[in-house]
Amino acid sequence: MRKTQRVPPLVLGLFAIGGGLALLYLAVRILHVPSSSIQKWTDLDDERSVASWFSSMQFLIPALLLTPVLLDAFRRREPYRWALLALALLFVVLSADEAIEFHEWVGYESDILLPHDDRNLTVFHTTGVWMFVVGIPFLVVAGVLLRQAHAAFRRVPGVMTRLVVGGAIWLSGALGLESLSNFIGPDDVWLNITEVFFEETLEMFGVTVMVWSMYQLLVGLGFRWELGRAGARDAVLEVDAAPAEVGGEVEAAIDTAAR
Repeated sequence: MRKTQRVPPLVLGLFAIGGGLALLYLAVRILHVPSSSIQKWTDLDDERSVASWFSSMQFLIPALLLTPVLLDAFRRREPYRWALLALALLFVVLSADEAIEFHEWVGYESDILLPHDDRNLTVFHTTGVWMFVVGIPFLVVAGVLLRQAHAAFRRVPGVMTRLVVGGAIWLSGALGLESLSNFIGPDDVWLNITEVFFEETLEMFGVTVMVWSMYQLLVGLGFRWELGRAGARDAVLEVDAAPAEVGGEVEAAIDTAAR
């Protein structure tokens, strides 16, 4: 019998934080809060803001959740082990990008591909062409890795679907809405604010769904945390993934019992 579908507290918490940061950004601008510091720290479009740090942290979570599965795959010498390693590293790279603005740097450097090296003479006057220089190769690499790792994800029903849906939500903001920003004039203040709000919210929520997928994979394969008394299983692990058929259950136990 399948367990009742629930959203894990970890995922609920990430949704709440992401949504809260997005609403705070909107509220500060609607209320015209005069503090430049508050404006900066709540700016969803500023890589030095709290939201940027949160997004960077979020990308590390699926990499961490994937690590026990990855190590077990290497122990078993599974054919998909290298694809899992590459996916984990890809999440780490995306986390770093949130902090160091790599894709923005590529956007400026790739202006040499444009007429007269000037993005202002093209329709991509805001973003440049980074979505083509980085975005298309990224989609190809991600697609290949997902295909190679499919055998690992199909061991737990729903994981692959949730991972792809999360990636699609994230990309709709990171590539889709950001591309639309080229068609918004600098004087359209509220249109720019609205675009940033939806773009960054989609990105944060998309990553949260990907976190959920890796959590579901970890739990569905039999990895579990134990909290409280030895042998007591935390209810957070009651998710919708039926235990997969594996060669033996592997436990990742964290015992926080007070002595």
